[in-house]
Amino acid sequence: MPIVTPGKHRAHAREAQIDASENGTPCVVVIFETATGAHGWWRGYLTERASARTIETLRLCGARMRDGDITDLDGIGNNEVEIDCAEEEYLGKKTVRINWVNSVRRTPRPTRISAEAKQALVDRLRAQVVSAAVQPPDEDDNVLF
Repeated sequence: MPIVTPGKHRAHAREAQIDASENGTPCVVVIFETATGAHGWWRGYLTERASARTIETLRLCGARMRDGDITDLDGIGNNEVEIDCAEEEYLGKKTVRINWVNSVRRTPRPTRISAEAKQALVDRLRAQVVSAAVQPPDEDDNVLF
């Protein structure tokens, strides 16, 4: 099975299990698959500092965790997410790792700008906009329309 490449990809979780790292730190391991069939894994730690982000990520993927049960990963692949992958070297071997799992934004969120800020933009860019305007042809120009 192909491995994900560095960059951002839309993907679905395919498998997840509660586990422990090589050092014994509790974690959850999730295997993701992109639309092209590439796979990658992500590890979310269940420590005091990291558990909130790990739980958020599991919920983004669709995990139900009914009654607060972290082991209830039912629905883990229901939602499409964006995985952010980067190449890294581990024990002298290059690999691609999923660093972040984020929600997929369906539409860009508009940024609100105050009336004062808009007017400041108008004032600052007025000359530039005017100089970039298409000038009407002179009456002497031979225009074919």
